[in-house]
Amino acid sequence: MCEQLQPNLKIGVYTNGILHPKREAGVSFYQDMVRADIFNHFELEEKAKKPIYPAKGSMHGAEQDEVVCKEQAICAAVDEGGKLSW
Repeated sequence: MCEQLQPNLKIGVYTNGILHPKREAGVSFYQDMVRADIFNHFELEEKAKKPIYPAKGSMHGAEQDEVVCKEQAICAAVDEGGKLSW
């Protein structure tokens, strides 16, 4: 889709601008969620007066090990093809 869109941008068929409220609602929703998270993160850093790196885990030791084990169990169940049934 991106490759098909680029030529249309160059010749003026498609222009960037406001998202279509019905046809691009998902894109708009996603952008709103990301924007809200960025604003919230910025406020947290302002209050903390230091950078906060969300990709770095805040857990260590046994607590982290327990979470990692649960995550690995979920991934293994999905990999086994249908072990999860809901």
